[in-house]
Parts: sequence; C-alpha cells; structure tokens
Amino acid sequence: MNMKVRFATALAACLLLAPQARAAADKVTFGLDWVAEPEYGGYYQALATGIYKKYGLDVSIVEGGPQVNNAELLVAGRLTFDITSNSFLALNFVQENIPYEVIAAGFQKDPDVLIAHPGTGDDNFAALKGKPIAVSDGTRASWWLYLKAKYGYSDDQLRPYGFSLTPFFTNPTAIEEAYVTSEPYLVQQQTGKMPVVMMISDAGFDGYASLIATSKKLVATNPDLVKRFIEASTEGWYSFLYGDPAPAFAAIQKANPDMSTGLLHYGYEQIKARGIVDSGDAKTLGIYAMTDARWKAFFDQMAATGLYDKNMDYKAGYCGKSTLLRLLAGLEAPSDGQITWLTRALGDVGFVFQDATLMPWMSAIENVFLPLRLRGKGRAETKEAVLAALALVGLAEFADTKPAALSGGMKMRVSIARALVGEPKLLLMDEPFAALDEFTRFKLQADLHEVWRRTGTTIVFVTHSIYEAAYLASRVLVMSPRPGRIAANIRSPVAEGPERRTAADYTAFVKQLSDVLRGVMPA
Repeated sequence: MNMKVRFATALAACLLLAPQARAAADKVTFGLDWVAEPEYGGYYQALATGIYKKYGLDVSIVEGGPQVNNAELLVAGRLTFDITSNSFLALNFVQENIPYEVIAAGFQKDPDVLIAHPGTGDDNFAALKGKPIAVSDGTRASWWLYLKAKYGYSDDQLRPYGFSLTPFFTNPTAIEEAYVTSEPYLVQQQTGKMPVVMMISDAGFDGYASLIATSKKLVATNPDLVKRFIEASTEGWYSFLYGDPAPAFAAIQKANPDMSTGLLHYGYEQIKARGIVDSGDAKTLGIYAMTDARWKAFFDQMAATGLYDKNMDYKAGYCGKSTLLRLLAGLEAPSDGQITWLTRALGDVGFVFQDATLMPWMSAIENVFLPLRLRGKGRAETKEAVLAALALVGLAEFADTKPAALSGGMKMRVSIARALVGEPKLLLMDEPFAALDEFTRFKLQADLHEVWRRTGTTIVFVTHSIYEAAYLASRVLVMSPRPGRIAANIRSPVAEGPERRTAADYTAFVKQLSDVLRGVMPA
C-alpha cells in the first residue's frame, strides 16, 4: 500500500447520497418472514423507541407466517423491504433473474436446528443417518441438501413437517426441524426435559439468515432511504441486545398476543448467548455485516451439491457495504490482485464504524482503553496514551462519562479516539458521520481534518456525500455499483487552509465529482 496517500475518500455509488433535510418522514413497509417474536427484536425496538422516526422513517411492520409469501409481496411492490429467510433465497434471485437483492445479513448464524429426544442416541448429525427426519418443503430445497452431502443422508429419510410439535410429543423417536429460539423451550415446558438441539451452523453450514432484501431499482434510485433504514435498524439491534429490551418486548406481544413472556425471554437469551446476531464478522464490522468470503464459501458449499451452477454470478445476489475497507483491514482476501504493505504489525489498522459501537456500561476512558486491554496492555502503562487520545478529539474532561450521557457527536469522537489510541498507520472510517445532524457533522469534519494534520495518519474514509468528500479528501476514489469498481481516481485541487470550504476550487471540485458520479450511476 502506498502510505504517502494521507487522506483518501471513497465515494460508493452503491448507496449514493447522505441524508438531506426532509419535510415529512418517508413511508416504509417492512415484511417479516414470520409472526412477531424476539428474532425481530431489533426492528420492534427501533419502532417502539422512535429510532426509525429519528432517521426520518415512518415504518410499518407486516407480519409473515406459513400462509404469507413476503417474497411475492416484495416483488409485487407491496413491501419496501422484507426479511429474506436465508442465503438460498438471495441466490435464487440471481438464478431466476429476479431484480432483487439482499443488502444486509441480520443473522450471522442460521438458527435452524434439528431436535431429537434425549437418551435415544440421536445426539449429533452423523448419528441421524438413515433415520426418519421431518423437515419442511423449503428446507428440502435448501440446507437439507448440505446435510445430505456432508453426512450421507438420503431423501428416503424425509418425513412431512407441518410446523407443529404434536408429532414430536407423540413419537419418542421423532426427529424434526425447529428453531433454536423457540421449539426447545416449548418442548421443555411440555415434557420437563430439554431436547437434543443440533444447530446447522455447528455442522459447518455457512449461510447467513434473516437477511434484508429490496429491489435493485430502489437501491439505484433511492439509496438514501436504503441507507437510513439499515442504519436505524442497526441502532435498534444494538439497543435491543445491549440496552433495555422492554420496549421491543411490549411491541412484540402487542403484535402477537400469543407470545408468552417466558418464550419471549428464552428467545432473547438464545439470540444473545449463541451470537446469532452479533458474532463473527459482526464483532469487527458491525451488525448486518456481510463479506464476499462468506458468500463465496456458502455458494461453493451449495454449488457442490448441484443446487447452483458453479459458473453462476453469486455476487449479483447481494450488495455489500464498504468491501474496500474490509480488504484494506485484512478482514477479507482479494479475489484478484494484491494489497501490499511496506511493513505491517498488530495495531497498524484502526477502524471507525458507521455506529459508534461503544460499550454502554463503560466510561469514555474505558471504551478507549478497550483495544489496548485486548492486546494484553495494562491500565497504568496506557493511561497517558488513552487520555491523550481523548484530548486529541476534545473530550479530556468527559473521560469518566458513560455513553448514555454523551451526544451523538461526542460518542463518535470517543470511537475515533479508540481507533487512534494504538497509533495506527492506517485509519479506516466507514461513513462515521452519516447519522449526525448537519451542524455536528460539519464540526466533526473540521476536527477530523485537524486530527489528520496533527497525526499524519493515512485515512481511508467511505462517504456518500459529495460535499464531505470534496472537503476532507486529498484524493477521491469514485466507486461504481455492481460490480464495485474504482471508476475514477481524482486528486483534490483544493488548497489546505481554514477557508477550504468556501474556496472557488472547492465548489469546482464538488461539480467535478457530481459529474463523475452521474456518469457511473445506472440509467
């Protein structure tokens, strides 16, 4: 990597512009793939606590169920977004030339399981070979194929599954499909014993689940709406998982009165304990993370079963965010070419996400200290560096303040300080100011420019704002949508100085970037 490039900004045309002032909230109809339950807690939390409203969205949640085909409703234009249950459906969009794609992965682990009775010897997937297994029609065309290939199952084992536990209760050798967040609890309530639970993700199945899908047309024509919905939903999930989930619980039970309090809490605890939403790539890239490496692994798994043509363009089924940053961070390997560092060591890369992702129970100083602690550093030896990082972003006097008492802009400053405390050679910033109000965003842009000037750290900053790119960047890389390619590499003509934002060169640069983006967007 050429470390002489000190401040590069990537303008991704997949989602083009930052939010502008709105007179009224945008209406969004969001379809679930089942009835209201804790698996949708982040969405109900965002609705109940006003997070969607804060992002200028008027969201209506439409429940699904066994007789509801939300994919058809999405294609028919009756839904703005929907929950696409698994990665298979995303690739089916490609296989069947349907102009829809997934834009975010809600579950890093598929919560589908097989359950069996304890004490029967049916304790693992290998032991189930040759035994009757009840699964749904959808499963027969999806992860059943993976189990067949890996464990030698045959279709002779298949038995009908009607989304009911009655056959399980009446047959002491029954094995059937279930959801880890619900049926095990119901079995225990009925029988007094927890069933044997076998998660397909533990068998090596690599698919995402509970993905958000929308039309390619919406991504191209109203990327701001797509972006705000994902960001608001992300905030809802962090609030639900690590804050007070009571607002979501109340909203779920209002929408689904049959949901018992016991089952609601069981599902919630399973989601957290098993890392269904926040694990793997989500721990480093944030909730909803998707990577090409993971998609490729899933596609290769299923192409090997014959479900997909090995030459199919699986990448057309999803629109990944900020892949460039993940490649630079070493979180993904390039499919072609290489990324070269002159030297590279632990801590050389800092990352600032779209959300501040602070630990709510920790003070500002503890949040900034966290990456150093994870490297085995002690508080005493790093206290000076941590305080210096907070001072660098103007928060020295708020060192002992917890996130709940900080403004949105101050939380983002803490996140920046946390990324800088290890003195990285490269700082990657994934739209960190997108959700902030215009005044705060303006101030943080100026502060970041000053931090860059004082530290000399190379910064790669993803934004969808032409004005932000023109102000911050020494060089702008303009990216085209699907497939993501660098369409232009433009050095900034704007001179450094306090009047940078009002200079004639700045205005001309904004126009130049606008013209380039207009040329790479789909017609």
